[in-house]
Amino acid sequence: MSPSLRLDAAKTSRSLFWTALLVFALAFFARMTFYAVRGASTSPDSNEYLTLAHNLVAHHAFSLEASAPYVPSIRRSPAYPFVLAVLEWMGLSAPVWTIALQSALDAAVTVIVLLLGQLVLPLRWALAGAVFYAVHPGAIYTTTTILSEPLFTFLLSVAVALFIFGLKSSRVAVPIVSGIAMGAAILCRPVVLPLPFVIFALLLLRRRDAYRRNAFLFIAATVVTVAPWSIRTSAVSGHLVLVQAHSAVNYWAPTVLFLDQRNESAIWKYEEKLLQENLPPGNYTPEKAIASDRILQREALENIRANPIGYFKSRARSYPYLFLSSFDNFSGVNNSFGTLWTQRAFVKLAAKVSLLLVFSALPMLFGVVGFGLGQRQLVLALIGFVWLYMLVMHLPLWIEYRFWVPVVPFLIVSAMFGLHRTFVAFAKHRGETSQAVRARTE
Repeated sequence: MSPSLRLDAAKTSRSLFWTALLVFALAFFARMTFYAVRGASTSPDSNEYLTLAHNLVAHHAFSLEASAPYVPSIRRSPAYPFVLAVLEWMGLSAPVWTIALQSALDAAVTVIVLLLGQLVLPLRWALAGAVFYAVHPGAIYTTTTILSEPLFTFLLSVAVALFIFGLKSSRVAVPIVSGIAMGAAILCRPVVLPLPFVIFALLLLRRRDAYRRNAFLFIAATVVTVAPWSIRTSAVSGHLVLVQAHSAVNYWAPTVLFLDQRNESAIWKYEEKLLQENLPPGNYTPEKAIASDRILQREALENIRANPIGYFKSRARSYPYLFLSSFDNFSGVNNSFGTLWTQRAFVKLAAKVSLLLVFSALPMLFGVVGFGLGQRQLVLALIGFVWLYMLVMHLPLWIEYRFWVPVVPFLIVSAMFGLHRTFVAFAKHRGETSQAVRARTE
């Protein structure tokens, strides 16, 4: 490499470093500022994660029990409780430390958006995508919740980014570390359990030996990372359980059509009543978790058979809320569009519509455009398949926007590529039109 090329490369590296530092700081500041104003958000799921973490530290047991005997639990995935347990062991169990850690992890995701973006876009467009994620209301709000999504988003982003960068590297450590990160992501949210095999299949179709080697190393590392936990859950339950049990609730809940699907409290109360009536009393053992899945599976099938048309109509109404949101939790504007119009609260209505369009509808639109235009580029294909995978996997599952947030970084890269190509096509068309006009006038 000539001295001038080395100098240019060094300048580019320094520019990318300072740009990455800038977007990291912006993202971290935005999340901690939101926490300072609104505080941490919790839910019943949060209480279970915190209980598991406390029992790990105090009793060395992965258990949801409040007192002895601490029956082993297979109800929750282990990654997030283990992180909370480490914070508690260090004396940092206060919510501020959890949110600070999650804000740092999500700020790192902003840098990953920048790095992935600059592989397929000019740096200024990649920077725009990173800034967009840094101020994304869904990402900011989710980061300030005591839930597994922030950790999951980070692990999934690291896994996919390392895998993509590993395709251009001869180092075997890169796909191995990528697989370890993917395994950790699975142990955080098992919804991505099939994803490594989707990526593996996509690489095999490319028919390049280097890709195949990376794909095999990636899969092997993923399996080795998940396997010890799978052995543990299967041993304590007496059944094959790869990550967690009591998962059937995710596709059972959408079938309970005799209850208002918008009334989560009523659905979870009915689930509790149903299981109490069909399970023996006592601690929630691994055997009961397995039995719960069977009960809910049977009930879900019966509900669908009883009203298949109603089920599919309900799915059609609910499904768009997976990826479309007006971010009421972030803005605090919890009234519907119709209510705000009736109340003539036009400022709040405008804010709600703007958030929906800018951070939800338009990214999805241009993401689809970018996915369609980028299929011949392996990097864009891999990025697009991550959010497309989540889109398909949630077809039969319970819908909440927070389940979509972990793939928003990938959607943003696809969307920025689609938007960039749209701008380029428009500028080209405009230039050709101008030339045609000048030619006619001459």
